[in-house]
Amino acid sequence: MADAVPRTVLIITLFTVAIALIACVPVTPGIRVDGTFEQPAAFDPARELDAVQFRSEDEFLAFVGSQGDGGFGRDVLTMDADIAVGAPAKAMEESAGGSDYSGTNNQVVGVDEADILKTDGEYAYTTTGRTLFLIRAYPGEEAEVLGSLDLDVEPVGLFVDGDNLAVIGSYHDNEYFAKIGIRPRNGFTRVTIYDVSDRSAPRELETYTLEGSYSGARMKDGIVYLILTSGPDYRLENPTPLIVRDDVVSSVPVRDAYWYPIPYQYMQFATTHAIGLRDPDRPIESVTIAVEGQNALYMSENAIYLAATEWINEWELRQEILRDLVGPKLSAQDKALIAKIEAADLDILSVPEKRSRIDQIHNEYVAYLLGKEQQDINEEIDARLAERLDAFEALEWTVINRIDVDGGISVGPTGKVPGSVYGQFALDENDGYLRVATTVNQRWRIRPMMRGGVGVVQAGVAAEPSEVETGIDGMELKGVPNVRPPPSEQSSSNSVYVLDESLDVVGEITSIAPGETIQSARYIGDRLYLVTFRQVDPFFVIDLSDPRDPEIIGQLKVPGFSRYLHPYDEDTIIGIGRDATAAGRQQGLKIALYDVSDVTKPKELALWVSDEEWAQSTAEWEHKAFLFDHDRELLVIPAYGYDWRGSESYNGAMVFRVTPASVTLRGIVDHGAGQYGATVERSFFIDGLLYTKSPNLLRINALDDLSSVKRLPLVTEGPYPVY
Repeated sequence: MADAVPRTVLIITLFTVAIALIACVPVTPGIRVDGTFEQPAAFDPARELDAVQFRSEDEFLAFVGSQGDGGFGRDVLTMDADIAVGAPAKAMEESAGGSDYSGTNNQVVGVDEADILKTDGEYAYTTTGRTLFLIRAYPGEEAEVLGSLDLDVEPVGLFVDGDNLAVIGSYHDNEYFAKIGIRPRNGFTRVTIYDVSDRSAPRELETYTLEGSYSGARMKDGIVYLILTSGPDYRLENPTPLIVRDDVVSSVPVRDAYWYPIPYQYMQFATTHAIGLRDPDRPIESVTIAVEGQNALYMSENAIYLAATEWINEWELRQEILRDLVGPKLSAQDKALIAKIEAADLDILSVPEKRSRIDQIHNEYVAYLLGKEQQDINEEIDARLAERLDAFEALEWTVINRIDVDGGISVGPTGKVPGSVYGQFALDENDGYLRVATTVNQRWRIRPMMRGGVGVVQAGVAAEPSEVETGIDGMELKGVPNVRPPPSEQSSSNSVYVLDESLDVVGEITSIAPGETIQSARYIGDRLYLVTFRQVDPFFVIDLSDPRDPEIIGQLKVPGFSRYLHPYDEDTIIGIGRDATAAGRQQGLKIALYDVSDVTKPKELALWVSDEEWAQSTAEWEHKAFLFDHDRELLVIPAYGYDWRGSESYNGAMVFRVTPASVTLRGIVDHGAGQYGATVERSFFIDGLLYTKSPNLLRINALDDLSSVKRLPLVTEGPYPVY
């Protein structure tokens, strides 16, 4: 019995220690039992990136609080983007109007993209400013504006399904927000569904006001998938992105919100909403994920892919190494100060603010060391940093988040590949595999500081080897200037990766066209056509038939480059972009035809280049402005040209005849050179008529000879009379 008490005390003590240790161990990645978050300081490609579901509102608020004010209220710049396989989507439907008409240049057959103009073969719907126009488009001679609607949004896209029309736009109304009791720190997007069976009097059916800035929208089987981005906002009530319907405020359920174990610099919530257009009474479904920005959005038949770039931050890695080296050397006073900083509530100091203050303590410790001691620490830091950087395959990575939309909406797996995607056409899904084309961009890498015997460089001028003592990051050592050689250059390179359904890489091609960057890509079945550029335009043909062993099977080098690639037929590709000299100096607008019938030896079949060096077309970067029809040998693009004095020489739509062996400019449908609002935005055809739309005018011309059929002004009432 004499040993019983000490043994009991020992057991209790060990149990207490164990509980304390457990409290510090994350139950799920990055989340501690006390609800705080432990996120990595730098992106680690080796770390698993599975989505972590928030378990409570308190946990969600703790995560938002950990991000700091640096991300609050920011709206990330995103690109409306999509990717697809195969020929361009073209509506070939029977209607009360023309039996043959063109739809939006969608890149995934069966997946419609929001656009500023839609037609069903009889009617057209388009926006100019804050006005929606409902137009009888066919027959052309009888075309007229049947109705118009003043919108309460800045419209960004439309969808049409039968007699139902969805208008999507950026929304801000302080009076309305005050009425429903919210003070927004983020942008809002409004989706309004109208019954347009009476085109002269659209009737509102449903309206959603949603927190977040517009990133993109797609529609499949009558369901609109809307992707919005919003910054973190610390709110005790409705903490997740807001949903307003019938003036009732709610938010995305916390169980449908997720985060990832990545270092967030400017975290955004990317929220996907599924809204019924065909059936407006269908309940809205939503999921939100915490992402680090976004630079590409692609929707296949069953999934949405959001791609963002993560950079391995050399400075953060250096600070991490510095903390490891210097931490044990700090005085008791400094350690106590760090403990106070770490213990501060998140509403007083955010995690980034805490890290900044703690780093300042470590940096000040080094700054006041004697020269040799400081140099020794710096050399150790540089050596460890170089070792860590050399272990990385790349210093920039694309993180790909999948949202599954097959029969519902849910968060899928996450993948990552080295490099950045240039935009929408860099991704494609085929037979369950996701293919991604990336560029590792040119980068200047920090080189270790040098001392004695190897020479130093100051302000770009080489100095003789010396015993110069150097500091860190701009500090001076007792009057001796900080000396660091210039950073080393890492040239750009390009790669193609194939990922399986779990978004694990199963095949790859790397080191494509070193020193160049991807300008355009188009996936067609088992092939990828890829264009890179620095001085010439390498046009690559890549075989993806074996997902585990992709290979380059053909290559062509020609001057200039293509910004957009479009299939003409199975053996021919159209490219639109810029002509260039042999030295790489960009010149006029260029349209090229590439023969890929022999994939091992692609050829340039035909070429058209504008006479004006400064001619441009929005179709170079906006594929929905590109109208092509194979059977009609028809290509229409917006175009405007300038002479050497900067005067506008034309502004309208260029109409081409494209055959398997030629590209011929038939003429320009003029919308008024030098006039405000004359830039053509979209074009479409119905039977034998070509329609071209600029902000203030819809022109109708005969397809056979381009003769004018009708000019339909799109008149909006401004705040001032115009004569």
